[in-house]
Amino acid sequence: MMALGAAVDYSRANASRTALQAITDSTALALTNPRYTPEVIQYQAEQILNAEVQDKYAFLGGIVIKASLANDGRSVTVSASTVVKNNFMSRFGNDVTGISAVAQAFRAVTGSVELVLVLDTTNSMNDPGKNKLSTLKTAANTMVDTLTADKNADVKIGVVPFANYVNVGLSNRNQPWISGASDYTTNICTPESCNMVTPVTKTYDCVTTQKIGYNDGIPYTYNSTSCKYEYGTPYQQCTPAKCTDYKYKWNGCVLSRPYPLNLTDDVAITPYPAFMTQTGGTPGKCATELQPLTKNYGQIKSTISNLSATGETYIPAGLVWGLNVLSPSEPFSEATAYDSANRLPRKVMVFMTDGVNTKSMNTTSLKHDGSNRTQADTYTKALCSNIKNKGIEIYSIALMVDDAAAKTMLQNCASGADHYFDATNSAMLTSVFSQIAVSLQTTYLGK
Repeated sequence: MMALGAAVDYSRANASRTALQAITDSTALALTNPRYTPEVIQYQAEQILNAEVQDKYAFLGGIVIKASLANDGRSVTVSASTVVKNNFMSRFGNDVTGISAVAQAFRAVTGSVELVLVLDTTNSMNDPGKNKLSTLKTAANTMVDTLTADKNADVKIGVVPFANYVNVGLSNRNQPWISGASDYTTNICTPESCNMVTPVTKTYDCVTTQKIGYNDGIPYTYNSTSCKYEYGTPYQQCTPAKCTDYKYKWNGCVLSRPYPLNLTDDVAITPYPAFMTQTGGTPGKCATELQPLTKNYGQIKSTISNLSATGETYIPAGLVWGLNVLSPSEPFSEATAYDSANRLPRKVMVFMTDGVNTKSMNTTSLKHDGSNRTQADTYTKALCSNIKNKGIEIYSIALMVDDAAAKTMLQNCASGADHYFDATNSAMLTSVFSQIAVSLQTTYLGK
């Protein structure tokens, strides 16, 4: 009889040990969140384990819980110990049987991931007092750290900053997928010209008023002065004939290709025209040079840290070059072939903008100096569809975007409702990039 009773107690303790291990395993998996501090991990472990034990295993005694975060932040270890109340053996002075469980859970990228960050670096990212650009740099670099903490992770990352244009890098000047990138000088001669000029002899009753202008959608104030004038006798003024050398330089930016090639990653047909700018003039509003896919994470973080704001917003430029970075064909060669299931590799685009399309493509010059938002939005929507049709996963982030139509466009661009983020202030970017990083990782138990 004693042996039979002991066997019953032993069986109960063994089943309880198995149950405790399962609870400890699930707790460790739940706590592999890069945003959790060691204090939060300990607190959450106590909450989860105590609730589970009290709810389902009331016959257990008090539970001792210890949870810790590894120094490299990659894993969480949870240990739990308690006692099982004996029914039979307690009659012989053995009231309880001690049991314990330990679980170590990891969060890391499994398989292979090819990720491109398509980041808005237009003038509006320098909106005074809102810390958009500085927060973006911190959030994006933290994301890189999270995804690459496991030195064995197969992760390639690229960065495509965009404004009016995308800067593909001066080192690509002679690539076959670019045309017209050679610096040149042209001499233009103008003949003598004469015009009648009416001189102003008196200025009076001047009034200065403050007006509002916009820089990439961000309002600013300036003074405008209007006056009354008295005029003198008109006379002829002549400009002599002259010849002038105009020097044109390539700063790394490229124009769009004609429609519909501006919506694809096929460069075998028509190369991208170089955007040449006159020496001494505006340098083409070139954003920071893009970074193709690489496992040189230091280079990735350097590119992100060196982002600077310039120019206005033409979203299609960023999207098509994000597509080019992930494409296995030219213009770049770092990406591997598409997987129809998007698993090996898993191709991902994280696309962030803080505004609407303020520029559009000139269908004649192919420059991005138009103001046809409808056209730019149409191209944006088409590119989002084309990218997703290739199996690429899109996460879209609207940063402090107030325009309802723009937010709807960004939401529809994402691969699903859980891939769209509406960051109503710059501080939310850190959380958003962290959430995306977590979604690209897998949790698993250590052996």
